[in-house]
Amino acid sequence: MDKHDFDRTTGDKIIDHMAKSYDADDDVHVETLIPGLPRELRSAVNCHICLNLLKSLKIIKDSGLAKHESLLLKICDSLQPMFYNKYCYIVREGDPIDAVFFITAGTVWTYTSNNGEGSESQHTEHLKDQYFGGELLELVLTSTSGDISNLSKVQVFSKTLKTYTKVEAFALMAHDLKRIWQSNRINPSALTCPN
Repeated sequence: MDKHDFDRTTGDKIIDHMAKSYDADDDVHVETLIPGLPRELRSAVNCHICLNLLKSLKIIKDSGLAKHESLLLKICDSLQPMFYNKYCYIVREGDPIDAVFFITAGTVWTYTSNNGEGSESQHTEHLKDQYFGGELLELVLTSTSGDISNLSKVQVFSKTLKTYTKVEAFALMAHDLKRIWQSNRINPSALTCPN
């Protein structure tokens, strides 16, 4: 909890919830803590951890979406906390892009396979405050109203994402993004479509 530097009020609410929900000798894991928080507090935690990361994304800034904070808050509210142990696959090359993953703690490796061609695979190390699956955001931001209802147009991941350390991430699922986008449709003239 300390690594996210919550303000005192939010931190106190989290501690109060823990005191009411767990016995003193219970092991409390962050994996169960965030999903178990009351909705309003969970939303505040998601926004505290992810809002600035979301606003800093190039596609969000370039599209003009960064100035639509109410929409970004709804996106933060729908984020699902995900926790991975060391050396676990988050997605594999060829999987459908059905989520955007915001890495908030830990180290992730991305790599491509050599497809049996004898060439070496390539990998890159990524640390916190990065995201993967931006193609899903691009699809939504550049789609017509008919396109967004057809998520079968979603591409596949061109890389495998594998944890190198324990990783904390928040996932924005395609169906949640679709629901938020359709219910809060922004006039296209208010956005600059990314190229």
